[in-house]
Amino acid sequence: MMISPRTKGVRSAFSPLTFQLSIILSILFLGCCEENPRKLEYIKSTKDVRKYGQDMIVVRAEFQMRDQVTFVAQSGIDIWNVNQDEGYFTAAIHGRREARVLLRNNLTVAIDVEETNFVKEAPTKSKMAAAIMSSSIGRENIGQIKATGSQGRKLGNSFIEYQGIPGYSCYHTVEETYEQAARLAEDYPDLVEWVDVGDSWEKTNDSTKGYDIFVLKLTQSNIQPTDGENKPKLFLSCAIHAREYTTAEFCLRFGMHLLDGYVSGNDADSTWILDHHEVHLMLITNPDGRKKAEEGTFW
Repeated sequence: MMISPRTKGVRSAFSPLTFQLSIILSILFLGCCEENPRKLEYIKSTKDVRKYGQDMIVVRAEFQMRDQVTFVAQSGIDIWNVNQDEGYFTAAIHGRREARVLLRNNLTVAIDVEETNFVKEAPTKSKMAAAIMSSSIGRENIGQIKATGSQGRKLGNSFIEYQGIPGYSCYHTVEETYEQAARLAEDYPDLVEWVDVGDSWEKTNDSTKGYDIFVLKLTQSNIQPTDGENKPKLFLSCAIHAREYTTAEFCLRFGMHLLDGYVSGNDADSTWILDHHEVHLMLITNPDGRKKAEEGTFW
C-alpha cells in the first residue's frame, strides 16, 4: 500500500495531489509523442492541392519571420500551433485559395499526409486514444466500458455505457460526460456533488438552447477541519476551447481515479486528498463550442 508522506506527519513539497496530476497527464499525452517522421508532401503550386477539393488539408508551413505567421492568421486561415524553435506552424486549409495565401507569403508549405487522412477518415482510434485505452486509467470498447487497472475496482457499477464522439470514441460527448458525473454523485453522495454553477452562452441568450454548466465537487463531506477553517480547494477548468477533447476526459478520469482510490480503501493519497481537500472539476467549460466540434465543425 502506498503511504502518503503527509499521513506520517511529514510535509512534502511534492504533494500527492501534484503527483497524481503529473502521472495522469503523462498517460493521457503519451500518444502525442511521435516515433517516426511525418510524411510530408511539399506544395509547389496550388495545383498540388486540387485533388483534395474543398476538404480540410493539414499543412506544415516553414517561416522565416514572425510577420509571416501574423499575415496568415489575419487572412483567416486556422493555425493550430506554432513551433518557434523549429520555425514552422501547423494549419488547416481548404482548397486552392488558402493554399495560394501561404505560397504567396513565401512560406515553404507541405501537406501532412497522416494528419490530413486522420481528419478525413475520422478513425476510431488515434495515437492518443490508444494511449488512454491501454493505460492503467482504464480501457473501453465503443458502447461499453471495460474497466481495468487502478480504475473500476469499486466503481464498476457506476460506469455508464457510451458511444463517444464520432471518430474519437474514447472521449465522452457533452451529454455522456454529464450523465457519468451525475451517476457518480448519485452513487456516492457523501463524496461527490454535481453542482449547477450557471448557464452556457447559448442558454443565457435562449433558455431553450445550450447547456447548464456544472462542477464535479469531490470531498468527504463527513469530515470537516477541526480548526474551523475551510478545506483547501483545487479547481480545474477543462475543455475551454471547442476542440479540447482530451482535457474534459482527463478531468473526468482524474476525478474517477481519486474516487476509486478512496472507495477501494487501498490508496492513502486519494484518501488524504478527499478527506482534507475539496477538488472542483469544471469538466466542460464551453459546452456550446464543444458540441459544435463534436458535430464536425472544427472551429
